[in-house]
This record gives sequence, structure tokens and C-alpha cells, in this order.
Amino acid sequence: MRVFALRGILLIVLTALVLGGCQAQTIVTDTPIPAASSPAPTAVAAARPTPELGAQFARMGEPAIDFALDSLDETPVFLSDFKGKTVIVTFWATWCPPCQEEIPGLVTLYPDLQARNAELLSVNVLEAPDKVRAYVQDMGINYPVLLDTRGLVAMTYGVRGIPASLFIDKQGVLRHIQVGALSREVIDYYLAEMER
Repeated sequence: MRVFALRGILLIVLTALVLGGCQAQTIVTDTPIPAASSPAPTAVAAARPTPELGAQFARMGEPAIDFALDSLDETPVFLSDFKGKTVIVTFWATWCPPCQEEIPGLVTLYPDLQARNAELLSVNVLEAPDKVRAYVQDMGINYPVLLDTRGLVAMTYGVRGIPASLFIDKQGVLRHIQVGALSREVIDYYLAEMER
């Protein structure tokens, strides 16, 4: 019982920190917030368990903690599937102005990342899937978008505000955490540093 109470408190604190990450935001939604219960696991997710998220915390210089999140088409995506590639994981929300500003640059940059054997995984935090799907379509996002509807992956990686990004090397080690919007220059810098 105490574990569930602690998780509830951690989720409330994470939500407050994430919402506090963007300045001067107004959150207006006509979509009900989904219940905190998680959907039934798919056959793929059930066949490949991941560590219990939120129970451990990621550290730079150590192997990235694996996770499985649903994509917009409800297919589970595992971080570990990308071992052997450099991975950039971005955390964002539709209501966040800096997140909105970084998206067009990421859309333009995504084909170049793929050509460099790098992957971009965009993790939406604490929003309803239908709202995210509509936003992704409106913005023309061409890279994978994953749904962290309970905020557990963000919590595991210590995300305290958005946008925030993780840079994970080809061996699966967390190398950098970038707070704030990404630019081509920032991405090129960290990718070059990890290739040394």
C-alpha cells in the first residue's frame, strides 16, 4: 500500500515539474484526461517485460533504462530495439511553446539523422492519445511519437521540465541530457562527441 501511495505522490510531483517547465503556458483542453490505469499489455509487450519504470532512475554514463511505450498506432516500441544506433529521445507536450518551436527543425532534420544511423524517438508526456494524434498530423511530424500517458518514462529519466532530450550512444549508454529546445547545432555537437 505504501508503494502505491509513494508512486502517486511521485506522479503528482512529476506532473507539477513538467507543467512548470514551460513558462507562461495556458493549458486548455476539451479532451478528458485519461484515467491513470494503464491499458492492457499487447502480446508483444507481454512477451518482453521491461523493468518496472519509476522504481529506478537513469544516470549519465550508465546503460539507458529500457522502456516500452505505445506508438500512435498502439504498437509497443522498446528503446532496446535501437541498440547499435545513436538514439535521441525527446520529451514534449502539445501545449509547450518551446516544444512547438523545435518540431519544424526536427521534421527537417529527421532524414539526415536516419542517414547517420541515428534515431529520434519523440515521447509525449501525460496527454490523451487522440489529442497527440491530431497534433502530430497537423504539424506533419515524420518521426516516431510515443505516448508516456502516465509519465513513468519521464520520471525514470529525471525529466523536470520540457522540452528535454536524452542522447544515447550505440552501445545503449546515456551520454547527455539536454534541457530546452533542440537545434541542429546542438544535435550535431552531441552526435559528433558520441562518435569520437
